[in-house]
Amino acid sequence: MIGFGINTWQHGWNGLFDSLSGFMIGFLMFFIFFCMGGIGGGDVKLMGAVGAFGGLKFTLSAIYYGAICGAVLALLYMAWYGTFFTTFSKLGRLALAFFVPGMKPTAELVTSTTKKLPYGIAIAAGTILAILIPMEFI
Repeated sequence: MIGFGINTWQHGWNGLFDSLSGFMIGFLMFFIFFCMGGIGGGDVKLMGAVGAFGGLKFTLSAIYYGAICGAVLALLYMAWYGTFFTTFSKLGRLALAFFVPGMKPTAELVTSTTKKLPYGIAIAAGTILAILIPMEFI
């Protein structure tokens, strides 16, 4: 609510529209991943709040940078917990199942032993990068 109010106060109706657009894009993009079980509800709300404060262009930048930070964080987690090669071998077998006729993907990816990734860290890092390195091509 504060993000909507600040943007409306500073930029009028255009600010409110930009804030609502940023909120909807940030919230809905992450809500899809939440529905698939990939991230938690707090991450969805955090990205919605980032969108409400920053607006549409800023939200897209934060999502882009957050995805890069999330990938780096995931690789670090896999290396730290010793599941790097196991995870990539499972992903390789899953990819192979799409190209080999008759081969069915196994349910190994569902039974992961890796700890959950705190994606809020990637969202925060992506937001900071979006502030420091604004993307002009969006």
